[in-house]
Amino acid sequence: MKKTLIVLVLVICQVLITQVQAQSFNYQAVVRDASNTVVVNQSIGVQLKIIEGSPTGTIVYTETHLITSNGYGVITLSVGAGTTTDTFSTINWSLQNQWLAISVDISGGISYVAMGTSKLQHVPYSSYAKTSGDKAFSTNANVTSNTPGVIATDDFVFGSTQLANDIAVTTDDNRMFFDKSKGAFRAGSDFNEWDDAKVGNYSVALGQDTEASGEASFSVGASSKAIGNYSVAIGDSSDANGYASAAFNSSTQANGDNSFATGRWSVAESYGQTTIGLHPTIGTGNTNTYIGTDRLFVLGNGATLGSRSDALTILKNGNTTLNGKLTIDGDNQGAGTSYTLPAQDGAIDQVMTTDGSGNISWSAIPVDGDSDPTNEIELPAGGTNGQLLGVSALGVQWLDADEVVPDITNINNTSITTTALTVINLPTFSANIITGMAVSSTGWTKSSGTWRTNGTSGLHNNGSHFNISTGDFTAPVDGFYMFSAQVRIDGINTGYARLLIAINNSTDVNNGLHAIRNSDTSSASFDTMSVSGVVQLTAGDIVSVYVSSSNDTSFTIQGESGFNGYLINRL
Repeated sequence: MKKTLIVLVLVICQVLITQVQAQSFNYQAVVRDASNTVVVNQSIGVQLKIIEGSPTGTIVYTETHLITSNGYGVITLSVGAGTTTDTFSTINWSLQNQWLAISVDISGGISYVAMGTSKLQHVPYSSYAKTSGDKAFSTNANVTSNTPGVIATDDFVFGSTQLANDIAVTTDDNRMFFDKSKGAFRAGSDFNEWDDAKVGNYSVALGQDTEASGEASFSVGASSKAIGNYSVAIGDSSDANGYASAAFNSSTQANGDNSFATGRWSVAESYGQTTIGLHPTIGTGNTNTYIGTDRLFVLGNGATLGSRSDALTILKNGNTTLNGKLTIDGDNQGAGTSYTLPAQDGAIDQVMTTDGSGNISWSAIPVDGDSDPTNEIELPAGGTNGQLLGVSALGVQWLDADEVVPDITNINNTSITTTALTVINLPTFSANIITGMAVSSTGWTKSSGTWRTNGTSGLHNNGSHFNISTGDFTAPVDGFYMFSAQVRIDGINTGYARLLIAINNSTDVNNGLHAIRNSDTSSASFDTMSVSGVVQLTAGDIVSVYVSSSNDTSFTIQGESGFNGYLINRL
């Protein structure tokens, strides 16, 4: 549409009405076209601009509307509620020097033609009325703050004209403030504990004469002091002096870093110490370093400040002191009767005894026996090398081995001889094949090549129960035995190979001592297989190593193959 078609005579009727909503105001106008004809029931494009200072000043807000005129050519819209990328609430209405510029497109498009600029009178300034005369606070989006003050540095105080105590008056002792520069908060009453030198960064102090001078510290109560960084003091005259320490209740002190004190007149003097209870003793210790002999936990049970004592003390090295009796199973929930240990040591050579009813006491061991065996522990004198302590018809006495175990005929520090067997350091062997053993068939083959049990460190045959010619181990007694075999096989190119520890030459692969391996390869190869396990044998049973190939009829059981076994337990 050409401009000449929209050079219109616009009758603008600003209706001065009260504020409709907090962030907008109403605007009405009658729209006519270039021929002075009222534009009725037609979509109208409207652009509104708010300008500060003068008609040609700074544009602080722009919005658009697409609205339909009524049967009289009247359009009604809310300034502040249109389409915009600006923020209406940021307009500083307190200046009271804003202008409204109007542009329209009667075709409903965005080819706006400026219609003029007029100064706003009163209507939008009601948005500012809620803060009129109050320069300290403003509310924006339901948030009350100190804007338009200097929010980066402004402090906040109630009950006084300054943060620190005014020593000239006492009326400001009760006050509340937020120190913006330190991010610190105080509320309650104080004398000079809240002066700047005693206000830690990001700290909080509440109550009466409380101090929070450590960084990010917290103090609440009366005369409590959180002096260490990140410390907490709660109660009456409790002091948290160490780094990340905590002091609770009455007249307690947490002096060590990461320490904790609670109760009455409790002191946690060393690093990481916890002290609780009433009037505990005060020790010495390093406040910031782990020392094993420093105290870790103290439980005080002193009746008064002048009679400090501890019920329990645990040092960092674990040493523990208990002052009092210790009752075991005090609730008697377990089997038997609960019992209490004596609080003091007995005399020299005394032993702790019980009457079976929970009464534990120190008693002397009788030096001389008598006919009553219930009141003494008495060992016979004498005895010779190889004898055992046993019981006969004559009572407890030293006996020869065959008197204690009837089938033992000899015992010494290297062997035991019985009617069934002589065992020298138990039956055990470790053997390996000296030279390779050629195999020329499929199926199972016993590894009966030339074995040896000496000549290399570790090889042995205690008891001579392994036959190096046949590769057989013969069990000397009934019992549980442990065996292992490791076999190197060269020349199996196809199919699979098996390894078996066989009992009595049975090739049953389900005896738990079997291994299988796929040996397919395009060229000659070697495989190493191993198997081990525990079996139960009867005296005379034979244990051997067997190897099988599924396809190849020419391969070698090489040297470097081993066979080991030993008796675990005799039945």
